[in-house]
Amino acid sequence: MEITEKILDRIDQLEQLIENLIRSFQSTPKEDTKQTFTERETSEILKISVRTLNSHRQNGFIDFHKNGRRILYTQKNIDDYLSRGKKKAFQFK
Repeated sequence: MEITEKILDRIDQLEQLIENLIRSFQSTPKEDTKQTFTERETSEILKISVRTLNSHRQNGFIDFHKNGRRILYTQKNIDDYLSRGKKKAFQFK
């Protein structure tokens, strides 16, 4: 009987672990749900031409994702690009 009780206790522990894992996966946002923007949409957001966006992408100034032949940008890609262009203001001493 002692072995049976140990096995049942272990099963209960495993059930708790599985429930915790399921809860953590349900609360974690999925990568697929992130909004993506096309080249045209991204160029409109950044107020630059599509050609300039292509140039910046080719020179590594902005990160992107490729889905087949489509080039997509996430909000994080856009935010990172914008933050790289910021410069600190001149301060008088």
